[in-house]
Amino acid sequence: MRTRIQRGTLEKRGKKRAYWYGRWEIVTHDAAGELTRRQTGSHLGFCSDTTKTQAQQKLEQEIFKSTGTAVNPSDKVTLQWFWDNRFLPARKAGWSEATVKGNKVDWDNYISPALGQLSLAEIEPFVMQKHFNDLADRKFVKSVVQKSKTLLSSVLSYAADLKFLPCNPMIGTSGRHTVRMPKCIKHPKPTIAIDQAAQLIALVQNRKDKLILILAMHYGMSAEEVFGMTWDCIDDRYVHIRNVAWRGKLYRNTVKRETRRRSLPLNHELSTMIAEWKEESGGEGNALVFPGRDSEHPMWAGVWLQKHITPIAKTAGISKVTFQILRRSFSTENLASDPKSVQAIMGHAKPDMTANIYAQSVEKKVRTLLSDQWTRLGLRGTDGVQ
Repeated sequence: MRTRIQRGTLEKRGKKRAYWYGRWEIVTHDAAGELTRRQTGSHLGFCSDTTKTQAQQKLEQEIFKSTGTAVNPSDKVTLQWFWDNRFLPARKAGWSEATVKGNKVDWDNYISPALGQLSLAEIEPFVMQKHFNDLADRKFVKSVVQKSKTLLSSVLSYAADLKFLPCNPMIGTSGRHTVRMPKCIKHPKPTIAIDQAAQLIALVQNRKDKLILILAMHYGMSAEEVFGMTWDCIDDRYVHIRNVAWRGKLYRNTVKRETRRRSLPLNHELSTMIAEWKEESGGEGNALVFPGRDSEHPMWAGVWLQKHITPIAKTAGISKVTFQILRRSFSTENLASDPKSVQAIMGHAKPDMTANIYAQSVEKKVRTLLSDQWTRLGLRGTDGVQ
C-alpha cells in the first residue's frame, strides 16, 4: 500500500496576538492490528514574526518528526547546506585541528563538487555508488575513496539523527552498507631495509638529527610523537608518549588515540645519547626535547626531513624518507617475529582489560625486540656515531 503523505492543516489562532497553528493526524495500530487515528497540533510561531510559507515548512518538519511520512526536510536542504550549517558546527569541536583540516579537504575535493548541490532526498545509494566508482576510475587511491565514503556516511547518519532523513541511505535494512567500496589502484607503501636504515644513521653526524632519526627508527614513533616529546616525558627507564605536535604547535597531554598513550623502555645506550643531548641543549622541565628555531615551538617534520635527512638519504640510495615510511619499516621488520610486542610498541593494542594485563607480561619481550632492533640498526656498543 502506498504510504499516505499528509501536509496537515495550517490556520490562524489567537485574539490578542495572532499565531500559526498546525494540525495533523497520527495513525497507529492497536494490539489487535486495527488502525487508530488521533489529531494533534503545534504552535508554529506568531504571525508577526513568521510568514505563512515559513509556518508551512515548520508544520511539515513537525509532521515528519512525529510520523516519518510527511514532506521531508531533505527535499529542501542540500547536502552542502547540511554540512555547513549542521554537521560541521556540531562535530568539529570534538576533532583535533589536524582532523578538522583533513575532513574539510576531503569534503571540498572529493564529495562536495559532485554531490554538494543535491538535496538530501536525492542522495540515494545508486547516486553515491556511481560517485565513488567515478573516484576510483579517476585513479584515486583506496585510502582517499574510503575516507570520503566514511565521512559521507557520518554526515548522513547525523542527518537521520536530526530527522532530516528517515534513515541513513548508505545503510541497508540488513545493517550492511548499500554502497560498496570499488576496486582502487594500490597505493605504494615503500619501506626502508634495515641495512639501509643502519647506513643512514651512520651517515647523519649532527647529534640532534641522529637522535631524532634513531627514535623514529628504533620505536616506530610518528612525527607528532617525536616532536611532541618534552623532557618531563623521559626518565631513566622509559620514554612516555603523552604529547603530540602538529604544524609547529604542541598539544600537551594529548594523543591521537588513547592506545597511543604508552611507555617505551629505554636501553642504556639510548638513555646515554638522550642525556648527552639534554646537556648540550640545556633542556629541562616541560620544555620541548627538539624545539624549533625560536626554542618555544615544535619543529615541522617536513621541513626537518627536507633540510637535514633527504639529501643524506639520497647518497645512501634511499629515494624517499618520511616518518610514515620509518614507522611502516619498523612494523614490517619486526611484525613476523613478535606481533603483540610490535602492537604494544607502536600503540596499536586495544585499551581493554586484557590488553592492560597482557602488557605487563610482554615487557620482557618488548625489551628483547627493541634490543634486537638496536643491534640491527648498527648501534650496539656505540654511542650512535659510526
